[in-house]
Amino acid sequence: MGGYSIPGVYREEIEAPRRPAFRTGVPAFIGYTSSGPSDPTPIFAWPQFASTFGSNSAGHTAAAVRGFFQNGGELCFILRLDDRRQSRDALSDALDKLETVAEVDLLCMPEAMRSGEAGIDLQQQLIQWCDRGKERFAILDPPLQSSVESVVSQWRALDGKNAALYYPWIDVASLVDDGTQTVPPCGHIAGLIARTDHQRGFFSAPANSPLEGVLDLRDVLTDERQSEGDPFGVVNCLRIFPGRGLRLWGARTISGEPDWRYINVRRLFLTFNRWLSAAMSTLVYEPNTPALWARVRRTITAYLDDLHRRGGLAGSTAQQAYFVRCDASTTPPSLRENGQMVAEIGIAPVVPAEFIVVTLVFGAGEFFIGGEHPPERET
Repeated sequence: MGGYSIPGVYREEIEAPRRPAFRTGVPAFIGYTSSGPSDPTPIFAWPQFASTFGSNSAGHTAAAVRGFFQNGGELCFILRLDDRRQSRDALSDALDKLETVAEVDLLCMPEAMRSGEAGIDLQQQLIQWCDRGKERFAILDPPLQSSVESVVSQWRALDGKNAALYYPWIDVASLVDDGTQTVPPCGHIAGLIARTDHQRGFFSAPANSPLEGVLDLRDVLTDERQSEGDPFGVVNCLRIFPGRGLRLWGARTISGEPDWRYINVRRLFLTFNRWLSAAMSTLVYEPNTPALWARVRRTITAYLDDLHRRGGLAGSTAQQAYFVRCDASTTPPSLRENGQMVAEIGIAPVVPAEFIVVTLVFGAGEFFIGGEHPPERET
């Protein structure tokens, strides 16, 4: 401080540093690259990846990362696998390293299905890791030579909640020449999820949106083929629609539980769990008193109230959207004596409108849409 010529009291306004934003839509890409570090490495743009890990890799990781940034991704982490080790062991080591990277909430392994049937075991390993931590979500690819029916069989072999399956593989511009190359869709899907998070919120279904950087699909589906091949509605398909282009058509998880059917519903709870862990960590060792309980209620209520205003929770009022209980009834003396505090939280997620039903009523050469009144005739 300087520049003051006489004694006195001077006020200077200093802008408080902003707290970093709580990020979502941040994938970790686990795979083989031509070079680069083996520890989790943050990447903010495609040129940075190319200079750090190389862009001419024979694997699919580079193309997946490029697709992520083409579709609106802003940050990802790269975990380079050791190709000299067995895949399960290499993946296990990579996941151990990822435990400390709090920003990551999506998981991609573009190389998984190059191993054929063994790739399903790798995908199950990813799912189990995501389910155990209850904070991450896996984006799964099919084998290259597959059909909707075979991907349904792949789904039957998998078990878990925090994952989704996508089909088919895609053709993109080659990284090594002027031609094209065929790659799994997970990187492009991760970019679309990140874009949806940024534009509409992580509570929105990442579907019915265009994909950038895709030249063609390895299988062109119709409504009939998709519904007949996947009667359970568990495969999220990339589709080409006349006049609307190439779009992602589906937002289902692999879970067979009705409550966890939709990706946005599952990610809503996963993201809330991540936020809650970070927010409550500052309260550890605080005196377990009514003052602490009130602070917990205020903190969680403020977050959920903001989420409700943004359209992330169902209900026209806050009371319909969520509840937060943290008081003597949830934390009786027996728990307080053991240094425990319990808060009960309920949230009502918004379920996607997958089926829009419009009734057309025809008569006397006219029609009107169900829910409207037919036009009155002049007499």
